[in-house]
Amino acid sequence: MKTFQLDGKPKILEFTNYERKEETVLFREIFSVLENEKNIEIGKKQIGPCEDFYQCKIDNAPFTLFFDVDYGTCIRAEDQKVIEKLKMLFENN
Repeated sequence: MKTFQLDGKPKILEFTNYERKEETVLFREIFSVLENEKNIEIGKKQIGPCEDFYQCKIDNAPFTLFFDVDYGTCIRAEDQKVIEKLKMLFENN
């Protein structure tokens, strides 16, 4: 699974959708990768006004998984090391 980051947004990891899958299908694939990793904890689904999100941890470092039907799935993390770990995880799946 390919990821990317936009210039000026180093705290956000986004996902390519070259196959033009429905956003819900892509989100389920991303969620599946995360839930199958031993070192990742996924919090309870929270519903916001525009998106659903999950507070998560990788090796006890926090990140947030967002799902927005209009804009897709992304991950936000304050720690760049978390972003790098997640990029590696998705590139290897």
